[in-house]
Amino acid sequence: MNKVKLSYVFFYILIITNYLQAQPLVELDFNVVASIPAPGPSSSGLTWDGNNLWVVDDSTKMIYKLNSSKGTVLDSFNSPGNNPTGLTYDGEYLWNLDDTEKLLFKLNRESGEILDTLKLPNEVNGVSLLENDVSGLAWDGVHLWSAFSAGWSSSAFSINPNNGSVDTSFFCTANDLTFDGINLWTLHNQTSYTSIVSSWIIPSGKEIAFLRIPYHSLTGITHSHNFSFWLVDSSIDSLFMISMSTTDINNYHNSSNSVKYFLLYQNYPNPFNPSTQLSYQIPKDGFVSLVVYNTLGQVVSTLVNEHQTSGKYSVQFNASNLPSGVYFYKIESGRFTKVNKMLLLR
Repeated sequence: MNKVKLSYVFFYILIITNYLQAQPLVELDFNVVASIPAPGPSSSGLTWDGNNLWVVDDSTKMIYKLNSSKGTVLDSFNSPGNNPTGLTYDGEYLWNLDDTEKLLFKLNRESGEILDTLKLPNEVNGVSLLENDVSGLAWDGVHLWSAFSAGWSSSAFSINPNNGSVDTSFFCTANDLTFDGINLWTLHNQTSYTSIVSSWIIPSGKEIAFLRIPYHSLTGITHSHNFSFWLVDSSIDSLFMISMSTTDINNYHNSSNSVKYFLLYQNYPNPFNPSTQLSYQIPKDGFVSLVVYNTLGQVVSTLVNEHQTSGKYSVQFNASNLPSGVYFYKIESGRFTKVNKMLLLR
């Protein structure tokens, strides 16, 4: 090994060592609370639409809609890709990743019709996507996220859903990704016995917590509700749900709640039907108001109206009694005021 290569190795070791020393991670515990059979022999990605699971299978080249309670197939259609390695739901449409052609397909979830096709860039941060595996797909309310495997340079990256360009990236290794409304979660098969699920603050790429799962053939993950996730175990053709305890949820909040500025996140999912998650952060204690309005400026729901301590918060907005259309949600805390728009689609 020459001096140049050695210098790079020592440089990465120094970065990782400093990072681990400065950012102790919170290890979370979990319980398996449900299990259903996978619809095909080689499930390679899954997503949750608020009511049902969707699974893409690399062997059958099919996308399946599943009843999450019984595992029965409610609907299915062909995956447009030759090598489907990711699936996500943006609140209205499904997105399917084809690793062979490095394409993203926007799909009508009722018919499977291709509504749009995006080509991934040839490289990210100087690393060729054409020569490396790309897998996993997630939606954060604004961007798509995927990941590529390239040794030390393995990264997760965000994708503009309008043109396929890469907006940001950070170093990590992931087989699949999902978003919980605030943070990004990645799944990585670490050893022949263990898989790691990690939580990351985006877009900074700061890892804050992880779960150590004693399964080694996990190929997909999706966030369903609260602190519960569905995962795919391809070795036994099964889907299972894990849920964290109240103590671990509090530990997780403590690890991620150090905030320095006000922020109102885009609701997730968006568009939505009938419920969506609104998240925000406040850097200091104070009175917080979070109110939803229609386009006439009328209050349709008051979600928060109380004194809160500094940190990150999430609340659910259920619009089951409201008509389709555009709605606005406004946060006020001290001198901070922000309004975001969201879309309810029936």
